[in-house]
Amino acid sequence: GEEFSVSLVCNRKSEIIDSLAIKKTVMCDRGKTWSGVAVEMPDVIARLSELFQNEKWGGPADVEMIRDSTSDRMMIIEINPGKINHVYDTPCISEILCSKVKPKIKI
Repeated sequence: GEEFSVSLVCNRKSEIIDSLAIKKTVMCDRGKTWSGVAVEMPDVIARLSELFQNEKWGGPADVEMIRDSTSDRMMIIEINPGKINHVYDTPCISEILCSKVKPKIKI
């Protein structure tokens, strides 16, 4: 089936404050994503929101999924907490996600 990835950031209340879903379009022979396109997946984001709130997760995460071609059902392959794979692919995406998380640094 088709492979997807959702990069997201949760706040301290475990609410998703921003996310980026991509459909993987080109994979190398080692299974790494070389190319993808941004896609809208509101139902998937809503279900992930429930999952991350139940786990009381705060911070970034990346969720790898595959769509079952017969049932059209999305299945989670893995969740990588604390890691966002596709933020660096596009500077504007990185700016969007990072603008929502304002570090509190006192000098």
